[in-house]
Amino acid sequence: MEKFIVCLKRNGLFQFKLVNEQEQTLLASLSYTHKQTCLNDIEMLRSGFDFTNRYFVTEVAANKFCFALLKSDIELLAVSKEFTSESDCENYIKRMQETVSGMIIDEQIH
Repeated sequence: MEKFIVCLKRNGLFQFKLVNEQEQTLLASLSYTHKQTCLNDIEMLRSGFDFTNRYFVTEVAANKFCFALLKSDIELLAVSKEFTSESDCENYIKRMQETVSGMIIDEQIH
C-alpha cells in the first residue's frame, strides 16, 4: 500500500514523499521549514483535496512525463516521478485521488 513519508533532509528542511510498497518515490513535495506545515499539506491531500485543475502534466524528456500538483493557482505542492506517457500520469492522478484518504503517514524523523 502506498503511504506518505515525512523526512528531515540534511539541510534541516522537511519533505513528504508518497511511496509505494517498495519505498520508491511516486510524488515528492517541496521543502518545508516546519514539520507541522508539511503534515498539514498531507492532511489537505488526504481530506478531500479537489485534484480538478490542481495539476499539470509536462514532458520532461523524450517520452518521459511528470505532473506537478498545485496547492493553489500559483503555489506548487509536489512533483511526481517520471511516467512513460501523459495518459499514465493522468491515470495515476485519478487513482491517487481515489486512494489518498486511506494512506498512512510515516514520520521518519530521528
